[in-house]
Amino acid sequence: MVKITPEARRVLDICAMGDIAMSCGKCGHVDNLMAFGRSPLGMDLPRGTYQCPACRRAIERRSKGCQIIRLANGEPFGVPERIEIHSVPSYL
Repeated sequence: MVKITPEARRVLDICAMGDIAMSCGKCGHVDNLMAFGRSPLGMDLPRGTYQCPACRRAIERRSKGCQIIRLANGEPFGVPERIEIHSVPSYL
């Protein structure tokens, strides 16, 4: 029998609701993506910026370069060549 940790159970519960689960690399807090996309004051953070609701560590997702590919119907679609994660100052 497989034992499921409380953290894994939380991820499964979040995913079962149709949300995307995200975990903090510093403190291990697990919550849905919407919780990581809001500041402690309840305001939305800038696009690509996330902050842990528990320890307040903020990270930013940056894409470097863009490769254009064509879909089957001929429409162009941009795909980032590389995605980097950077630590940024926390928001209030």
